[in-house]
Amino acid sequence: VVALVQDLASELAYIEALRDRLLRPVQGITQRLERLVAAYRGDSQRQETASRVTRLAITARQSFQERFDELAAQTGEVMSALRNMESQQAFIRSIRDQLYREQRAWQPILDAWAAADPSEEVSWDLITRTYQFLAPRYMPVTEWTAANRATRSLAKQVQAMSW
Repeated sequence: VVALVQDLASELAYIEALRDRLLRPVQGITQRLERLVAAYRGDSQRQETASRVTRLAITARQSFQERFDELAAQTGEVMSALRNMESQQAFIRSIRDQLYREQRAWQPILDAWAAADPSEEVSWDLITRTYQFLAPRYMPVTEWTAANRATRSLAKQVQAMSW
């Protein structure tokens, strides 16, 4: 039992390290962006861009938070986790691997924000780079697959018609 608890604790330690290296910095970036939106009250173009970046950063933060919450819910009951250690370990590792890949992708942005002096205004270049990073990954998208399927099925029906 002690060995199983140590294995579970070791797996969860990686997750906590990712929480410190990914979720908390993204939360900090989001807070700084929210302050920037308020600071750009007089410049509508910059305020709009900063608010778009903020919305995307909030979406990313929520995505990360949901994964951490899902993992906590799955492993919250220790006895159940120890009974199903192999499946729990596989689940933890899959979440860990996803978060690690995302952390690696985020690292240049996180480093740039960490290097920016919190007492000074953030450079517009950093906000632009952040937007260019976030937009393709977290922009809400509506897929129109139902319309495409209906068109395809209609085309098949038309081809089968004979006059």
